[in-house]
Order: sequence, then structure tokens, then C-alpha cells
Amino acid sequence: MTETIGLLLKQIEKRKLLPPLLAGLMAGFMGLGLMGAGAWLIAWAARQPPLYTLALGVTCVRACGIFRAVFRYLERYFAHSLSFSAYSSLQQHIYRRAAKALPLKSGALAQGVWLERLLQDCDLWRDTYVRALLPLSFAFCLTLCFCAALCSYSPLASASLALVFLLLILLPLTFPSQKLPSQAAYRQEIIEMLAGREELLPAGAASPALARLDKAAERFQEAELNRKKLRHYQELIMALIRHSSFLLVLYLLYLQVPQAMTEIDLAVWLLLLLTLSQDYAGLFPALQQLKEAGKALENFKGSGTLTAGERIPVQTSIETLLKVDRLSFGYQPGTPLLENFSLTIAPGQHTALLGESGRGKTTLAYLLTGLYPPEEGTIECSCPVAGNLQGCFVFSGSIRENFLHLHPDLSEEDMQSCLECAQLGSLAASLPQGLDTPLGYDGSRLSGGERNRLLTALALASPAPLLILDEPTAGLDKKTASRLLDGLLERTHEQHQTLLVITHDSSILDRFSQVIEL
Repeated sequence: MTETIGLLLKQIEKRKLLPPLLAGLMAGFMGLGLMGAGAWLIAWAARQPPLYTLALGVTCVRACGIFRAVFRYLERYFAHSLSFSAYSSLQQHIYRRAAKALPLKSGALAQGVWLERLLQDCDLWRDTYVRALLPLSFAFCLTLCFCAALCSYSPLASASLALVFLLLILLPLTFPSQKLPSQAAYRQEIIEMLAGREELLPAGAASPALARLDKAAERFQEAELNRKKLRHYQELIMALIRHSSFLLVLYLLYLQVPQAMTEIDLAVWLLLLLTLSQDYAGLFPALQQLKEAGKALENFKGSGTLTAGERIPVQTSIETLLKVDRLSFGYQPGTPLLENFSLTIAPGQHTALLGESGRGKTTLAYLLTGLYPPEEGTIECSCPVAGNLQGCFVFSGSIRENFLHLHPDLSEEDMQSCLECAQLGSLAASLPQGLDTPLGYDGSRLSGGERNRLLTALALASPAPLLILDEPTAGLDKKTASRLLDGLLERTHEQHQTLLVITHDSSILDRFSQVIEL
């Protein structure tokens, strides 16, 4: 907390701190004077004195009321002027520090979230001047004045008031931290679902993904509700302590009647202590604001699918898995990319789709998985289709979470098997947390080849009888590509699956029973 206060004081000119502090103290004294003069006026009027003797009290009440409003306006004017003048300095301080850390290796999304959080923290520190630093200073100065004034009546009451102030300052520091619900985490769930919808839909995992999103929203709302409940309980505890402590101080003063004070003095002190108690009510929110600023400083410094045992084998009675008849499609009207294209794939008939860039191979994969509707022709598919399409999205969680996003019931043994088949077994073993190591936004912590092989492994985890793989050997050396193809063919044979592979590599065509060139 001292480090946070040091940062706040460092960003301002010390001479600018004096005007709001003096104006706030004068507003506080005028408020005390208003209550004190009102108490004296009521108590003295009860004795039915001549009316002219009450004129001084009436004048004091009016004067204190007027000047209290004037000083309160000045205090807010100077305080906001101070906070906004410090805001520029805070922003420059943050931007200088942030410039040394950019760009982040975790990707554009994480970088944007990080920068947004820094801006929010800067706003939080700006508000801390008005909501925490100055109110705590006012309360401290008023307490000193009260303790000094009470010494002449009751040193014990004076010491008790000082202890009350220390208790109300130190006790909130022992309360458990109120963790704010992560809006960034919930927002990232939404962004990733939108970015990965083309992977979720072919895998049949859209419904589980929506259920996860609903649960994320429920967790966010529950965390916010729990935070508010905890805050209310803490405020209740502080209010009970504050009121009981002030009753104790008032009782100690009552013991001094009539030895050291009169009944009129006691009435005046009663309203003065009530006024101070209201000022003390702002200590807890001020300390919470200061704690939030401290946490922001620390952050800135720290800157349904089937399992393997339940796979459904392809029925031998099915003559064709996929039949495409006279298919036509184009992105621009009058310019077809695919025209009168026909294709038939039977169970076990591994097929390679060959063609130059721009001939529509990946577009055909999108059409076969149902992501694009055909303009003309028909696509008849007698089974579910899964695949690894070009530009597929990798979720920012771990490898395990990527598998479970698409296949919620997949076992770790199946994950390892898919990774081994995709020639990623050694990578998973070398990661710091194994399968639980975060991959960064869209797999930014993986190389291009590793990312592509991970997408292949994710496709292999599907029990769909037909798998579409887009350039699974792209970027691999011949030895690794050969092992990958061997693993794919062996696994699909064991699982009674059929491959449709989109490729540029003509050297692997002899491994397929059907080759179609676009």
C-alpha cells in the first residue's frame, strides 16, 4: 500500500496537493461547526434564555452552512484538477513501461487485453486521488484535532478515539481480497467460440460449446454476486465496530459530567462525534479503492462426442460415404470456382485431392463439411464428416482443453494416441506443463508446423467415418511427412475411417487409392 501511495504522490506536484487538502479540511471543520453550533443552540434554547442571546448561535449556524458549501465546492474543484493533472503523468509513466514490453509473444488478442487493462488501471489510479488519498488525509487531520480537543475533558476518551481510527484503518487490510470477476476471460470465451465456429460445427461440438459459454456467463455472474455479498458483509462489520466504538467514546465523556463538562458541552460533543462518525464511514470505501490500486500496481509490475471404446464402425452395407454430383460454386457472380464437379468416395477408399493454388481445394472442403451451401448440384453424405481445414482456429488454452473443446469425453490416452500419430508426442512431453501448457491465442506459442500437426491430431480424435485433412504434411521434411502419413493410414484403418487429403505434394499420391485433380 505504501508503494501505491508513493506512486500516486510521485506523479503530482506536491504544491498541488495542498489546496484540495486545505479546502477539504475547512469543509470538514465547517460541517463540524454547523453541527456543534446547532447542538449548542438547541441545548441553550432549552433553558429559555433571552432571544438576543441566541443570535450568535443562529449566525454561526448560517455562516457554517454557507462556508461549508463553498469549501466543499473548492475541495472538489481542486481535487479533480489534481487528479486530472496527474492523469497525464500516469499515462506517460504507463506507456513508457508498456513500450518496453511490447510486442507480447502471446498474440494480438492477449496484447489488446493487456493494453486495455493498463488503461483501466490508469483510470483507477486517477480516481484514487479523489476517492482514497484525500479522504484518508481529511480523516487523519480531523482525528488529530478531535483527540487534541478531547484531552482537556477526558484523556481516556481521546486515546480511545485514536484507537478507533487505527482500528478502522488497519482492520480492512486484514479482510480477504475481493477478486473481481474476469471480464476478459468471459469475453475471450465468446471471441474464441466465434473464431472457432468453423471447427466446432463440423465436429458437432457447437452445442457443448454453447453450454460452456452459458456456464462461463453463470460463473461470471456468480463471482460478481459473491463479491458484492462479501463487500456488504465487510461494510456491516465496519459499521457495527464504528458505531459501538463511538458509543464507548461518548460514554467516557458522559462520565465527565459534571466534573469536567456541562450537559450543554456533552450535547455539543454528541453531535460532533456523530458528524465525525459519518466521515469515518468513508474510510472503508477509501481503503478498498487503495487496495484495488495496489492490486493494479502488482498486475502492472507482474506484467457430445464418443470415446475410443464407443466409436461407431462404418456399416459394411454403405456403398458410398460421400457423393458429389455436378457441384458448382463461386465467390463472385458469373465466375465459378468449381463447375460441374463430381466425386464419389467409398468406405476405405482413401482419396487425395490435388491441384494448384486457387483451384478451390479448400473451398471444396468447406462445401463438403457444410460450412458453405452449394450454388448448384448436390452433396450426399451418408455419415458424419470431421476435418482439419486451412485456417482452422486453435483455442488459447492447453492441448488438453483444445481436445475437450471438440470432444468433451475424450480420454487422455486417446489424446496421446492422436498426438503420437500426428508426430507431436515429443512436443507434448517437452512442454513445461505437458498437455496442460497454455498455447496462446490461436496457438501463437507453437511453430507453424507444430500448429498444423496439432490440428491434424484434433481431427483424428473425431469418430467420424470420413476425415478431411487440408495439407497435413505442409512444412514438414520428407522423413517426418512419411511417418505422419504412415500413422494416418494405420490409425484410420484401425478405426474404420476414410481419408480425404488435400495436398500439393505429388510424391505421396501412390499411398492413396483414388487421386482427383482439380
